[in-house]
Amino acid sequence: MRPRSRHTLTMQLPFRFKLGILLLIIVLPMLASQIIYRRAITSLHDALYSSIVVLNTIHATENFHAGLHSMLNVTRNIVADPNNRAVPDDWNELRESTAKTLDALRESLQQINHHGQQAIASEPHPADAIAALFDRLMVELEAALSGPASEVPSHMAAARKLFDEIFQDHIDKLHDGHQQRFDDLKADAHGFERQIDLLFYGQTLFAGVVVLFALFFSEKILVKGYLRTKDASLSDRLTEARNRRYLETVSDRQVAGMLERNEPFSLALLDIDHFKRVNDTFGHDAGDKVLRIVAEVVRKRLRKSDTFVRYGGEEFLVLLPGAEKEAAVVILEAIRKGIETTQLSLVDGNDPTHITASAGLASFPEDAVDDFSSMQKLADERLYQAKSNGRNQCVSQDLSKGIIRSS
Repeated sequence: MRPRSRHTLTMQLPFRFKLGILLLIIVLPMLASQIIYRRAITSLHDALYSSIVVLNTIHATENFHAGLHSMLNVTRNIVADPNNRAVPDDWNELRESTAKTLDALRESLQQINHHGQQAIASEPHPADAIAALFDRLMVELEAALSGPASEVPSHMAAARKLFDEIFQDHIDKLHDGHQQRFDDLKADAHGFERQIDLLFYGQTLFAGVVVLFALFFSEKILVKGYLRTKDASLSDRLTEARNRRYLETVSDRQVAGMLERNEPFSLALLDIDHFKRVNDTFGHDAGDKVLRIVAEVVRKRLRKSDTFVRYGGEEFLVLLPGAEKEAAVVILEAIRKGIETTQLSLVDGNDPTHITASAGLASFPEDAVDDFSSMQKLADERLYQAKSNGRNQCVSQDLSKGIIRSS
C-alpha cells in the first residue's frame, strides 16, 4: 500500500484544523456555561440549606422560650399557695421537655457554626452561655419550690432576672442575627436570579451566533471538507488524475449533455509505449515515476475545462469539451511531443531515459457517434492502429480511409 501523497496530507490537515477550531468555539462556551450553572446550583443549595438551618434554629428558640415561660408560670402558681407547695409531676416533665428544647437549640446553633454562619450568633458559643443561664434559673426555681417561704420572692425575682437575661442578651440577638441572615439570603437569591437570567440570555444569544456561524461558514469548512473527501474518492492517488469512477459518473453526464445540446467535443485515449519494458527493466517504482511524470506533462498542456482520467494501468483518457477534431489534434500533438522530449532519470547514475506515447482520437460531430460508450470504443480502435503503425503517434481517423496520422 503506497503512502499518501504530500498533496493529500496538506489538503486534509487544514480542514481538520478548521473543524477542530469550530468544535472548540462551540464546546468551550458550553463547558464554561455548565461550570457557571454548577456554581449557581451550588450557591442555591447553600442558600437553601442555610434557610433550613435558620428556620430550625428559630423553631427551637421558640420552643425553648415557650418551655421556660411555662416553667415560670407553673412555679409561680405553686408558690402562690403557701399551704400546698408540693411539686407536681407535671413540673418535672415540663423541666425535661424544656431541657430537650435547649438541646435542640444547641444542635441548631452548632449546625449554623459548622456551615460557616457563626457571625449571626451573639457570641462564639451562644448555646453554652444559654445553657449556663438555664441551669442557674433551674436552681432558683427549685429553691423557690423547696426553700423557706420567706425566700420565695427573692428566688422568683432572681429566676425572672435570669429569664430576661437569656432572652434579652442571647435569644433576641439570635433573632436579630436570623433576620439579618434572611435578608442576606434574600439578596443572594435575587443575585442568583440575575446571574441565571444573564446566563440564559447569554446562552440563547450564543446559540443564535453558533447557528449563524454554522450557516455562514459551513460551506467554507464542512461542505468544502466533504467536497475534498468526495474529490479524493474520484481521483487516482498516484497520478492525481481522475479515476474510472469519475469517468462513469461525472464525465458520463457531461458527455450526455454535450451530445444532447449538439456541442462539439473530442475524446482521446493515450497509452505509454513499451511501459511493461520500463517495469521489467527498472522496477515498479520506476514505472510509478513514469506515470506521475507523464500525468504532469499531460496536465500542463490541457485547458481548465478539459478532463484527464487514468483509464487503467498506463492508459489515460482525455476529454476535450468544445474541441473539434482539428483543435483536438493540436492539443494531443503537443502532449505527444511533450512526453517524447521529457528526459527521465529512472535509476541513479544511468543516462536519461526517453519515453513515448500513442493516442487514438474520436470527435463529435465529425465521427458521427451518438453515445459515450461508442466514443470510447472508437478512440480505443484508433489507439490500437497507432500502436500497430509504429507507436509515438496520434491517430484521429481510420488509416484505411486515407487520413494521415500525426507524428
